[in-house]
Amino acid sequence: MANRTRWALALSTLVAIAGGCNQDTGRNPTSQADRSRPSNVAATGTPQKPATAVDSATGPVTSPIAPEVAAAIPTIQSSPPVSPASQSSTGKQQKFDKVSELPEVLLSEQHEAACRVKVGDVMPDLSLTDTSGNAKSLAELFGSKVTVVCFWDADNPLSNWQLADLEPEVAQKFGEHGVRVVAINRGQSADVAQSEADKAGASFPVLVDEDGQAYDQVATAYLPRTYVLDAAGKILWLDLEYSSATRRHLQQAILFALTN
Repeated sequence: MANRTRWALALSTLVAIAGGCNQDTGRNPTSQADRSRPSNVAATGTPQKPATAVDSATGPVTSPIAPEVAAAIPTIQSSPPVSPASQSSTGKQQKFDKVSELPEVLLSEQHEAACRVKVGDVMPDLSLTDTSGNAKSLAELFGSKVTVVCFWDADNPLSNWQLADLEPEVAQKFGEHGVRVVAINRGQSADVAQSEADKAGASFPVLVDEDGQAYDQVATAYLPRTYVLDAAGKILWLDLEYSSATRRHLQQAILFALTN
């Protein structure tokens, strides 16, 4: 009987201790780590990107993207772009899924007022020089189906980011499909423009608008500026910044022009 009593007391003591520990923590083993994690970091520890872009004049903006674009442009997020050389080795051009709509151009009143040419207008045939000093007109550099024109300057980090992205994401990916990229440096010398183009690995034409006269024909402010033109030079889409949304919309606009 004495032994049974001692065992009962010992067991009740252990139960009480265990209950006290549970009441003290009040959570499962992972909840403390979850509470200390920033709100934009998932359980894997990977920061989550915001779902909306931010317009500097109007605040958060969500711009619609055609549903089929996600399937048509997986290389933006997942795998490196397919180069023309690797496509040609198969003897077949890459096929793209049809994109049914252009991305919507959402501009504040301030941004729209800074645009001298807009969607539906024909891009002026600008007369410029390349970084070697040779006279060029923009029209003679057009692609057979689509031309992407980017106005940029080397002092703008977003401009340099875009310049580096345009080579793999546009020039290499779509070059053999009749798409051409032309970058126009505003306000800087040919040496500065060429130096930054070399850093970006750009193979496409780089033109120089040192006095800004060509830029003044299309806009009054904001760099970088991106335009997608059809084969006749008509503006299909444009943007006044460079962001992840710009990259997606640029791909969508190119695919729309190629598949319609």
